[in-house]
Amino acid sequence: MTSGSPIVRIFDNEEGVGLAWKGKVGEVASKAGFDVQVIQPAEFQKIKKCLSDRQEEFRKSREIKYEGCVLDETTLLIVDYNLLGPQEWITGDTVAYLARCFSRCGLIIGLNKFGANPFDLTLAGDIDSYCDFHIGSDQLSNPGLWGSTEYDFRPWHWPYLPAFMRDYELRIEDVVKNPEASICGFLGLENLVDSMSPRTSSFLGEDPSSSEFADFIQVSQYGMSYKDRITVKKDSGANREAMSRIAAARLSAWLEQVVLPAQCLLVDAPHLVGRFPSLLGKDDLSRPETWNQTVNLKEEANLGIELKKIKKYGFPRSHWLSRSAWFWSGVSEDRGIDEAREPWVREPAKFGFCEDASKFREIEHCKPFIADVDSVYVRRFAARFEGVNYAPLARFMH
Repeated sequence: MTSGSPIVRIFDNEEGVGLAWKGKVGEVASKAGFDVQVIQPAEFQKIKKCLSDRQEEFRKSREIKYEGCVLDETTLLIVDYNLLGPQEWITGDTVAYLARCFSRCGLIIGLNKFGANPFDLTLAGDIDSYCDFHIGSDQLSNPGLWGSTEYDFRPWHWPYLPAFMRDYELRIEDVVKNPEASICGFLGLENLVDSMSPRTSSFLGEDPSSSEFADFIQVSQYGMSYKDRITVKKDSGANREAMSRIAAARLSAWLEQVVLPAQCLLVDAPHLVGRFPSLLGKDDLSRPETWNQTVNLKEEANLGIELKKIKKYGFPRSHWLSRSAWFWSGVSEDRGIDEAREPWVREPAKFGFCEDASKFREIEHCKPFIADVDSVYVRRFAARFEGVNYAPLARFMH
């Protein structure tokens, strides 16, 4: 590894477990250019004390001194959820909160909160957690998580980690440069506030349309805990940086885990062509390869859809999402699109998009389920792989 390689640090409080996980993820992460390291239990105690001390000092002086903690140099932290021991009560979510609010840590992945190989049929995410998303330890070495296009099981909500890490820094930069910007205005969502469900809009505070980046950690219960909230609008330095990091991470999680999964405010490529197949152009619609071009998370130009028709409806802050997306209200009313112009002329679907495979499959090989998202588009499909813990099973349609 070169000295400039992004650093992945893995922590579990049991001796040897972190090393075992490093063995799982090491090869695939190294191919993606990452330096994988393990935080040993003794070192973690030092990290936890440093973060706790920063939190205590922060409540007194409203400043954070970023020194003396390896998490400040960590691009990706992977932390086990079950950290309970005989001498302390702490979970991975507790660590994620401290790391997000009191360090310069990059992305945070929670491990095993929902099992070793889970798939959440609600598609609702875990927005209360300060982890950017959760996976199971059996999924650590999944090449689809680290940027490869060769995989079988791969939940669609996963980002490609290399790109997502890079874009996180761009999101922080946006907040640093635009602290007093309206969140919805900056993200291009100002015309959609009235269309948001209460669960979606309440994340931004009591008045979502006027919430600013600088206010987020004060007005939103998803910013910081009550005792840690700070006034930053007129300040500079460490607390401005803290505000920017927290806001960038939490608002990105909101977009990824709440707004986009509903597929009714913003819609991504596979769900879009599932409704409007004509956007696939003149390609052979009887071939699954035609449909599966749309699962490309890396290059919008290679999605295989007629981008010119929908370009004006594109989400304007592309680095705030892990994939291309468009405003559904605009696309759905565009008379230049066949299905929008003649919605009553529809052929039966031949393929369904499987959320657990990130691929289209013939509809007879898809298992329908009902997601728990604030949308009319709750009927989704899964391939249902052996060995994966699908939950809650009652959401599968019989």
